[in-house]
Amino acid sequence: MKLLREPLMHFLALGGLLFGVFAFADYRKEHRLASRIDITPQLVLKRSSDFQQSHGHPPSPAEMRTLIDDCVREEVLVREARQQGIDEDDAIIRNRLRQRMEQIAEEQVSMPVPSEGELLVFLNAHANEFKTANGPTPLLSDIRETVLAAWHREQRRVAADVAYQKIRRRYDIVIDPSPGSTSESP
Repeated sequence: MKLLREPLMHFLALGGLLFGVFAFADYRKEHRLASRIDITPQLVLKRSSDFQQSHGHPPSPAEMRTLIDDCVREEVLVREARQQGIDEDDAIIRNRLRQRMEQIAEEQVSMPVPSEGELLVFLNAHANEFKTANGPTPLLSDIRETVLAAWHREQRRVAADVAYQKIRRRYDIVIDPSPGSTSESP
């Protein structure tokens, strides 16, 4: 009983109570922000632009409401799917994320214009890809656009590989061997 009359105990109890109140308030604020869905002007503009490209005219007010409702529906369902872990082991989702990351890496590279010599070296290095049914490789002047497109694909692939290697260095890769096999470092 004497302990309950001590000012230090009053101070500790009041401090604990204040700590609890503030922790609860922060939790509610975080929960409120996590459950908030913001439809930004940029998102509305993007959806409107996509609509105009596919339909050939800007969306009417009713169509715009439908687009915004669809944005909200998409975000709600995506968040729920993530919360339930639906995205974790889905090969299609993983593949799409991989493709998107590779696309971002490719887009960040400015594509140089190759010289005729570079295209000729590329053509000679990949001659089998350009051979005609008869067997010979056509002249660069005859298939320049095709070689240029293949050269650009190769440059984008290399850029994606370089970006991947840069990102990969951030991770420690551990491969658990299956029973009976030997461990191998990647």
